[in-house]
Amino acid sequence: MQLFHYHYWTPFVEETEQTYRSLGFEVNGRFTKDGFFHPPLTWDDFREEQPTFRIIEMRKGQINITFGYSKKVLFDHIGFLVSDEEYNLLLAQAKKLNWPIQAGERRTFLSTPLRLRLELQRRTDVIENGNDALHAMTIAVPDLSQTPKVDQLLSPLNQPIHWQKGERLSLLDVNMTNVDEMNTIDPNGVHIVKQT
Repeated sequence: MQLFHYHYWTPFVEETEQTYRSLGFEVNGRFTKDGFFHPPLTWDDFREEQPTFRIIEMRKGQINITFGYSKKVLFDHIGFLVSDEEYNLLLAQAKKLNWPIQAGERRTFLSTPLRLRLELQRRTDVIENGNDALHAMTIAVPDLSQTPKVDQLLSPLNQPIHWQKGERLSLLDVNMTNVDEMNTIDPNGVHIVKQT
């Protein structure tokens, strides 16, 4: 079980892409409701069209980050690469907890009481080769009383999720290997720290 992904909605789509590109991430795809603007296209090629991006996917090694347009910053979910055995075990545990499950062909989502969704991904083509990886993250939640249930579900995970009390669900910081800058804050307030 490997933490590999996070997703949020943002009004700062171009700025977010620029920030992650400066950290060595590459754009894998840019999707709108009606089409796409994949590389080699750059923002100068389509900025005047003012596309509303549903998803921009960026990758660096074992890390996959996605974001799309919203009027305000909203943290949505984190994702885990899992084996078939881990997938079945996690689904059984989520059912025991009466958590909603949204199963799909490409990925499955578990809805936690924290309003944080957990993506279970069995396809390894969502990441690239390389040693770049997520090592830990800190997430703010309004109610810490539910975090032990999530921790129990994620107990096989070697990459810790730290919880902090906050006014709303938000991603506070992520710990990564091989980011070029030691300390960076993306346009959405996510603190990116280099694993030492």
